[in-house]
Amino acid sequence: MSIQNIGRNKWRVVVKTDEILPSGYHRYIDKVFNGSKAEAQTYERKLEAQYAPYNLSIKSDISVGEYLYDIWLPSLVVQASTIRRYADGVKLLESIHKIPLDKLNVYSIENAIHALPEGHPRHHAKKVLSVALNAAVRWGTIQFNPLSKAEILYGEGEKQKYTTYSTSELLNVLDAFKGCPSEAVVLVIAGCGLSREEALALNWSDLDLSGDVGIININKAWIRDNKELRIKNPKNPHRVRTAYLQGIILDRLKELSQDKEGALWPGKVHAHTRPDVATHLFEHHITKCNLRYIPLNHLRHTYATLALAAGVDVALVSKNLGHARISTTVDYYIIPLEDERKAAAAVYAAAIEEHNTPTPKNLPKTRAEMGNNGQYFGIVADSRMLPVCVF
Repeated sequence: MSIQNIGRNKWRVVVKTDEILPSGYHRYIDKVFNGSKAEAQTYERKLEAQYAPYNLSIKSDISVGEYLYDIWLPSLVVQASTIRRYADGVKLLESIHKIPLDKLNVYSIENAIHALPEGHPRHHAKKVLSVALNAAVRWGTIQFNPLSKAEILYGEGEKQKYTTYSTSELLNVLDAFKGCPSEAVVLVIAGCGLSREEALALNWSDLDLSGDVGIININKAWIRDNKELRIKNPKNPHRVRTAYLQGIILDRLKELSQDKEGALWPGKVHAHTRPDVATHLFEHHITKCNLRYIPLNHLRHTYATLALAAGVDVALVSKNLGHARISTTVDYYIIPLEDERKAAAAVYAAAIEEHNTPTPKNLPKTRAEMGNNGQYFGIVADSRMLPVCVF
C-alpha cells in the first residue's frame, strides 16, 4: 500500500490485509526492508499478492486489449473527460492489443510507441500504458511492469512553442486595450500570471483593491466537465492561491472597478461561454492595432519571463503561477529574452578577459604575502612565487 524511506537503503513497507480486528479496522502488515527502492517495491508487491484484499483473479491468457478495455478502463474512478483521454491513448496502442498481457515485453512496447508520430502521441501513449500496467502489477495480474525498462524517444514533433512580449511591447498592449470591455481580464493575466480560464472566472468581488497592494483570490476556473464548460474549483490544490498587484496595473484596475459588479469578462456568463472566444477577440484587437500577436494565454508566460528577468526568485514565480513543481515553471513558462542572452554573453566574455589579464588578484602570492602559514612551495623569481609540483 505504501513505501516510506526511513534511512539509507532502509524502507518501511505497509500493506492492508483482509483480517478485521476487534476494533473494526483492517489489520496492516508493517515491515522494514533493507535494500534499494526497486527491491523494496518488489517486496511490497509480494506482500500485496499475499495479503491485499483487492487482488483480482484474471485469466493469465488475457490480451492487452481485453485488459485495457474490459478491466482497466471500467475500474477508473475519475472524471468522464479524463476517461475519454485515457481511451484515446488506448487506441494509440492498437498494435499491441492482441499480445497476451503476461507476454508483453520491452521490445513490443518500444516498437508500438515509436511507430506513433513524434511528440504528444508518444507521450500520451506512454503515460496511459504506464498507469494501466502499474495497476496490473498492483492487482497481482503481472509481476513486473516492462515499461519501466523501456527507452522511449519522443523526438521534437508537435513541440509547443511559447512566445512572450518584451517590457515595451507589453506596455503597448496595455495601452491598446484601454477602454476595451475586456481590459480588466488582460490586466490580471499580465499582472499576476493567471491562466485564461482563471481570469475569465473572476468576479469583481474576488478583487480587493482598497489598499496599496491589490489582492486577488483565485479559487475557481472554467473547467470542461462532461462536454460542458463550467466554473468549478480547480482539481489541483496549488491553483487555489492569492495573487498580489501593485503599480500601474493596480491603479488602472482601481479606475475600472468603480461601480462595477459581476464578472470581469463583459457580457452574460453562462455554460456555453468558451474561453476561446476571449482568445479570438484578443487576437482581433491586437491585429487591428498593428501590434505583434501572441495568444492571450501567453501573457501568463510573459509574466513569468519578465518577473524572472527583474530578479524575482523562481520559487515565487512558480507559486504565483500555481504550479505544483518548480520544474514546470522552468521547463515551460520561462523563456529567456534575447537581450538577456546577449548580456549573458558579454558577462561571460568579460569574465574570461579579466582572468586573462594579470592583476594583483590572480597573480601568485609572494612568501611575504602568504605569511608563515603559507602552503606554497617553489622558487623565488622576481619576488613572486612560481608554483611547482611537490611530491
